[in-house]
Amino acid sequence: MEIEEAQEAMARLLGRCMAAEKALQTLIGSPQPNVSLSQLLKTNLTMRRQSLAADVSALGIPAKFLPVAISAFVAQERSIDRGVSGGRYLP
Repeated sequence: MEIEEAQEAMARLLGRCMAAEKALQTLIGSPQPNVSLSQLLKTNLTMRRQSLAADVSALGIPAKFLPVAISAFVAQERSIDRGVSGGRYLP
């Protein structure tokens, strides 16, 4: 595997992991009363997605792979949303 392919794979993995980590933190944290889990997740994941550029940079992954990380994050985010909407994830 070439270095560029490895960096792209790392960016993709980073995006997916960050979304899953934030969802897990939200699920095990104390949910706010009067706020649905789905809305809480959306808010937390949106804020977390905005930090991906710093994560990519901290790992030494070239900035050109940020869209890959964001795309993977969004894909994981959608999967989480489907799980919550389907009642598969409960605090």
